[in-house]
Amino acid sequence: MKWLPKVLVGLLVVVIFLLVQKDEIKKQGVEIPKIIQERVSELTKEPTEYLVSYRMDQEFFDTAYQNAQKLEKPNEQPTDARFMIVPHHLVGADYIAENFSAHASKKISTVVLLSPDHFGQLHSSFGTTELPWKTPYGFLFADTKKIADIASTVKINDRMFDFEHGISDIVPFIKKSFPNAKIIPITVADSAKFEDVKQIASLLHLDDDTMVIGSFDFSHYLPQQVANYHDTLAQTVLETKDSARADRLDIDSKPGLALFLELVKNKEKKERGVLSWHQLRNMSANIIANNPDSFENTTYFTGSFGSGEKITEKKATITVFGDVMLDRRVRKTLDEKGSAYPLLKMERFMMGSDRVIANLEGPFTDNKSVAQPNVLVFTFDPKHAATLKKFGITSVSLANNHTLNFGEKGLQKTHEVLKKNGIAYFGDPSNKTEISYVEEVGGLKIAHVGYHQFASGFENVLTEIKRLRPLVDYILVYPHWGEEYETTKPTTRSQKEAHAFIDVGADVILGGHPHVVQPLEIYKNKMIVYSMGNFIFDQQFSEDVKTGLSVGLVLGENTIQYNLFPIEHNDMQISLSGARKRDTLLSGIANNSVVSEEIKKQIREGVVNITK
Repeated sequence: MKWLPKVLVGLLVVVIFLLVQKDEIKKQGVEIPKIIQERVSELTKEPTEYLVSYRMDQEFFDTAYQNAQKLEKPNEQPTDARFMIVPHHLVGADYIAENFSAHASKKISTVVLLSPDHFGQLHSSFGTTELPWKTPYGFLFADTKKIADIASTVKINDRMFDFEHGISDIVPFIKKSFPNAKIIPITVADSAKFEDVKQIASLLHLDDDTMVIGSFDFSHYLPQQVANYHDTLAQTVLETKDSARADRLDIDSKPGLALFLELVKNKEKKERGVLSWHQLRNMSANIIANNPDSFENTTYFTGSFGSGEKITEKKATITVFGDVMLDRRVRKTLDEKGSAYPLLKMERFMMGSDRVIANLEGPFTDNKSVAQPNVLVFTFDPKHAATLKKFGITSVSLANNHTLNFGEKGLQKTHEVLKKNGIAYFGDPSNKTEISYVEEVGGLKIAHVGYHQFASGFENVLTEIKRLRPLVDYILVYPHWGEEYETTKPTTRSQKEAHAFIDVGADVILGGHPHVVQPLEIYKNKMIVYSMGNFIFDQQFSEDVKTGLSVGLVLGENTIQYNLFPIEHNDMQISLSGARKRDTLLSGIANNSVVSEEIKKQIREGVVNITK
């Protein structure tokens, strides 16, 4: 029976030859043996059940590949890359094709394609299908053997893929650039937990001829300046492969990217090497359309992981807001329209950074509200703390003139409510205890220090800053100070105290209490934001109190970037300011700020860069 393998090989050669010569043989009327006819028919017939790519016009994709060749190449991609990231919005088809062209290969036998579950059709964490895909370049078949290896964790759900553009938009590119590959499509539900992600990552065994593709879109529905700020963290996560940190990103699949990065790290361990992120482009719909102020925006990353050096740069992003008051007219609105109502238009904006911080202008207690228009005693319903957490707030300052409205008992209750909801706190309304909170973010040790100007204890805060200085990389001070409703300048006392904070070691000062936005100052190359104004508040009597400022910090090892985002209030609901109001506020801030002309220009543009 030693001759049997040779016979089988010979038969396979004949079949392949006949497949190639089928039409010519038919013309010449040569009769083909029945067994060969049946095998040829089996190999060439169209599947009876299949899925179809979203677009079937081959010309569209051919044009994208042609356009990709004309693009100016920002950098070379690694030849050994086995992990790619592309968007699935076909407005960026040229850039998708560019990335696929850079890695096209007939040697790739399997493609693992990861996508969000955009429409929430999964009733499990992960879904897949064994059906083939019909594309403009022919059928792309599923790798059913490898799908069987993950069947215990990944639910087969064929019909959900009819509408999943995260997969169907990409399969034509896969078929064209990896013509010999089979596919393992995997959709990832938003509800997938990090433990689930690590489990499926351990089940997916990646051979050298397997390509993993992450089909992800990043920042959504935000003007370009905000999108750039959000994408700063996204790029940092890609560079550091910090899969746990993916949960803070503005992206359409946080667990999907976490799975992708876990697979990259598993490959690193297996190969005992370093895979680095080689970024091709960071684009957006707004850049393509040359319309930076549009809110109908989506950002894209393209690139791959291949051999390179380990990136060790430390970086953290922190979004900071002004005063939050949840009583009086705000409390009435929350009762009538729901706890989330004030923040509904801010949901996307409050994503995309490592931390979100605000000043909590009052205590959480079980007491009934006694606040009236002229009664300044506040109490917040504890149930609203969960909403603050849901919208991304990670910590709050309690160093202000309303935290003790219900005395020490109210303060203790506030501590309990915040701890229960996973919100950290710092700052003491009496400037005595728990003045600071220290955490590590992105490899940096950051201290948050609260200060209440209308209580004694200024020296206690200075002493705390001195103590912290040798222990941390950054000290951020959040003072509650100044004169209410003054828009053009800080008080002399606030200015002197700000300088004193910096003299003993503070890096950043972000103030509140005046209920309006105040000018900035640079002192000893450190930024002082005297007042960010209101965040959640019921004051509506002037445009100044209805306008606030959020500051997006990017803390590097040697640099600090301040992103200035004007916000506005309309009937108890907060939103980002449009281009005209944004430019007006930033121009006013610049004109009144004690900074150089170059910094004034940066303030007007909304991004200020300081070297430590």
